[in-house]
Amino acid sequence: MYKNFLIAILLTPIIAGTTGKIKGRVIDSLSKEPIPGCVIYLESTDYGTLVDNDGYYFILNVSPGLYNLHSQIIGYNEYIIQNIEVNIDLTLTIDIELQESSLELSDIIVQAAPKLINKNLTSTTAIITDETISKLPVNEISEILNLQAGFVDGHLRGGRTSEVAYWVDGMPITDGYDGSSIIDINKDSVKEMQLISGSFNAEYGQAMSGIVNITTDEGSNDFGGSVDFYIGDYMSMHKDIFRNLENIDLMNSTQNKNFSIHGSIIENKLFYYISGRNIYYQGVYEGIRLYNPQSYGYQLEDSSTGDEYWHILGSDYNNDTYVNNIECGGPLNCGDNSQNYLDLLLSSHSNSNPIGDNKFIPMDWNLKKYGQFNIIYKPMNNMKIKYSHFTDNVSFQDYDRYYQLNPDGALLKKRIGQTNMLQINGIINSNSYFTLGLIRYKKKYEHFAFDDFSDYVHSDLSNQNTPAYSYSVGGVNQNRFKRETISSTLKVDYTNQINNFHQIKTGLEYREHSISYEDIDLQYYVNGGFNPIYNSPFTYPSIDDISSMNTSIYNFNPKEVSAYIQDKIEMDEMIVNVGLRYDYFDPQGLLLSDPSDPFIYDPIKPEHIYDCSDFDGYCGDNETLQTLDDRLEYWYIGTKIKSMLSPRFGVSFPISDQGVVHFSYGHFFQIPKFELLYY
Repeated sequence: MYKNFLIAILLTPIIAGTTGKIKGRVIDSLSKEPIPGCVIYLESTDYGTLVDNDGYYFILNVSPGLYNLHSQIIGYNEYIIQNIEVNIDLTLTIDIELQESSLELSDIIVQAAPKLINKNLTSTTAIITDETISKLPVNEISEILNLQAGFVDGHLRGGRTSEVAYWVDGMPITDGYDGSSIIDINKDSVKEMQLISGSFNAEYGQAMSGIVNITTDEGSNDFGGSVDFYIGDYMSMHKDIFRNLENIDLMNSTQNKNFSIHGSIIENKLFYYISGRNIYYQGVYEGIRLYNPQSYGYQLEDSSTGDEYWHILGSDYNNDTYVNNIECGGPLNCGDNSQNYLDLLLSSHSNSNPIGDNKFIPMDWNLKKYGQFNIIYKPMNNMKIKYSHFTDNVSFQDYDRYYQLNPDGALLKKRIGQTNMLQINGIINSNSYFTLGLIRYKKKYEHFAFDDFSDYVHSDLSNQNTPAYSYSVGGVNQNRFKRETISSTLKVDYTNQINNFHQIKTGLEYREHSISYEDIDLQYYVNGGFNPIYNSPFTYPSIDDISSMNTSIYNFNPKEVSAYIQDKIEMDEMIVNVGLRYDYFDPQGLLLSDPSDPFIYDPIKPEHIYDCSDFDGYCGDNETLQTLDDRLEYWYIGTKIKSMLSPRFGVSFPISDQGVVHFSYGHFFQIPKFELLYY
């Protein structure tokens, strides 16, 4: 049985995609001699190892969290250190002095003291554990990050929001299009999170300001879970700033429903973790529906007082007649057809709710539906297969002050992020292990005023005869935008603890993207022209051809390759991280052969308009026009492949139990956002 126990702990399974390490030395408390063969293991886990002939030990691939460390050998009392904390990518050093066993002395139990400083950090790193998160009055990961020094609303140390790279369970989840995270992780599923705001190791690339590295929770043999729910509302006495905020509605303004469940399907073999969240924030800004998108106004003058007032066509018969008389007696000169024109005005505007209902409408709301599913299979003690699925579905609206009196004319926005991740982790021997990861994620963003084209109104309703800087009194935002990023990443990492002082880690990553983009301003073409007074505002819109400035559509498929090697040197007086990273990028895009004449559909240079191949010394209107296919042969040139070598170096030098000196140096670069690169 003792032999089987040793075999089990020597074949330590990999429990997390991002892990830490425990190391130290075991000696006799009196003779100070090493105690080879001592068993070191973590309570209630399969993590463990044996002390070598020089008294040293190390345990690799320990998932972040709190553990009880046991040291045990015949002839000595068992030594237990409780509540040691392991962090991802860091080494915890625990040296042990064992006392020879006696009848009078029982097991020695020690409480691990909290670290005043972390001596093996060679860069500025904030570490936030699940225990810390549970005590914070926060609801979102972004709120936790904002509590860290140097991080403000996605900006780290003054950098752009796109200069921060996001990693989950050891895999990158940064959207190459705009540099944002593909998904918003539920805070309750976070096991540990690190914010690296200094220089970082060679394994991390495509970041300028820092790294957000998150490890999510996983299942265990113990069944458990949590459910929480809260409601709320905003309130303010500043009616001049916040419309309708004095009316408290706890049930409909803010609702958060959150749950998680974990356990095992097959004990010690098959585990699961499921998390879900549905949350609605109504926000503090509301509009009032005085007008609808189909509202069209006319400036009238009171004949008795001379005062001007604004009339919405179709809302009052007498005023509609007044408008018709003005038009027929003026620019139209209707003659005997005045009644026909009035009937046309009434039929165009009276049957479509021409004026608003004066209801308060939220204009700063957010509805998020989040789901996470992890399943972990351990076919043997030295291998783990993990599949993870994340879904982040958000519908929202950003407050647009211009539409506060016509709230239905503002844009609705949707963002969907989906990630599927497969990881295979295996131990080669007691000193080395590998991780093979495949991740495919999709992020889609779109905005529009209406999903159905038949709900749109003619663009002339957005240009009514109102004073400058007025709010919208009708019409709708005519822009329709959609973009989608699909990225697939294959990542292989290998780690080898060569000896007690050197840990080598190397890896290779291949990534390919598919970027699709549509930016369309709807257009309206009416035979005979459009008259907003006598024509129905509901005119079916058109989408111009790609040759128009109103339509922009593209698709590109860039590719990336990166490789790195790094060495973590852990000496008694100093810790050194040294590494080298190589990045390769093929944008597979297009450049203009002549930037001074950029628009292929409407060139300005004669040699780009006419076929001047007869070389008669003149290129002009006596020549044959070039076709689009003719210009495509020379208009663009392909982009060049880019590559970069990036050395990284960091040193941590403890000067006391309360002080440490850090030094780091590195070359860092980042591929431009695809949003700008392919604009």
